[in-house]
Amino acid sequence: MARGQLTFRRSGTGTAVETAFAESPLRFLTPRNHGTAAWAYTSTLGGGLVNGDRLELDTRFDLDFNRDIPTGPARPHGVAIFPARE
Repeated sequence: MARGQLTFRRSGTGTAVETAFAESPLRFLTPRNHGTAAWAYTSTLGGGLVNGDRLELDTRFDLDFNRDIPTGPARPHGVAIFPARE
């Protein structure tokens, strides 16, 4: 089983990825962007995932900001975190 941990925290007026740990074949991509949100995408190396592979993802958030985890066809394998609006 491949394990992964993502931790997001408040950073100034935005959100930051504090921890992005993943065991092979799981990988996290945490690109910088032009906004204040922290982005994290799941990915794999090589042949990807096959039948019978198992992943365990521990995702943690500070409690002082809003979060949105989109699901559906637009982002079937991604997580997008949006900062709190004041």
